[in-house]
Amino acid sequence: AELYMRDNEASWTAKSKHQWRATLHDYAYPHLDKKPLDRLDPSDISCVLRPIWQNKTETASRIQQRLARIFSYAITKKLFPGPNPAEWQNNLENIFPAAASIKVVTPMKSLDYHHMPDFFAKLGKVRTVSSLALQFLILTASRTIEVTHCNLDEFDERRLLWTVPAARMKARKEHKVPLTRQSLAIVKTIKHNHNHRYLFTGSNPDKPLCNNIMGKMMRTRFKEYNATVHGFRATFRNWAAETNDYDPYAVEFCLAHQIPNKSEAAYLRTSLLSKRKVIMQDWSDYVFQQK
Repeated sequence: AELYMRDNEASWTAKSKHQWRATLHDYAYPHLDKKPLDRLDPSDISCVLRPIWQNKTETASRIQQRLARIFSYAITKKLFPGPNPAEWQNNLENIFPAAASIKVVTPMKSLDYHHMPDFFAKLGKVRTVSSLALQFLILTASRTIEVTHCNLDEFDERRLLWTVPAARMKARKEHKVPLTRQSLAIVKTIKHNHNHRYLFTGSNPDKPLCNNIMGKMMRTRFKEYNATVHGFRATFRNWAAETNDYDPYAVEFCLAHQIPNKSEAAYLRTSLLSKRKVIMQDWSDYVFQQK
C-alpha cells in the first residue's frame, strides 16, 4: 500500500493523500496486516468492508476502490499472485449490494436560478477576493478547488479558454472551460492587481485562497439565500435544462461530467467546445441581468 501511494501520490491533492492514508490506517490495516500479503483473499476484504458497508457506504466504497488499485499494483509488480481480491466486478458484487442502491445522497442546497441575477448583483457589491472567486466559480460552473487553486498560466486570453489540469479535476481529466466576457473581465481585473502564482490569494500571496472562505461568506453575508457554493452547479444545471433547448451532452460537459454510458462515450470523441461557449455566454448574460 505504501509503495502504491509513493508511486502515485504526485498527482493527488493534499486532501486525497490524507484521505488515502487515513482510511487505510483506520479500516484496512487492522484486518489485512494480520496475514501475509499472498494469503489475503476476498473474505479478508469483506472483513474490512462489512462493518461499514451499510452505515458508512461512501467511505466503504472508496476503500474498496483503493484496495482494488493497491492489489492491482501488487499483481503488476509480481508481489501478489492474483486474482485481485478487492475487485468489485464478478467478485465483491456477489457479496455486497451496490453502494448506489443503499447510500442516501443529500443534495447540496442550491439557489433557484430565478433568484440568481438578484443574488449576483448583491455579491458584486462585496469588494473582496472571496467575492470575486465566487463570482468566477458561478460564471464557470466550476468546483471550489478548481477555482481556488487556479494559476495565472492556465488562462489563454486569446482563445478565451481556461484549462484546468487533470490533477485538480474530480474525474482526473483535463478540462477546458470557455471564458465569457464577464469571467474574463474578472481574470483581467485580478491580473492587473498582482502577478502571483495563484489567481485568487488570501493573506499570504504565495498560497491559494482557502477552500472554505466562499462557503463561510455564504453562511454569514448571504444566509438568507440558504445555498451552498457547490449548489451553484445545480443552479446552472437547472437553468440550462429549463430555459433553452441546449445539447444535453454539452451541458454535462460544461459541468465536467462524463458520459455514463461507455458505448456512447467511446463514439462521442469531442468535448463540444463550440456549443459550450454559447451556453456559458448565455449563462453569464443571464446572471448579469441586474448589473
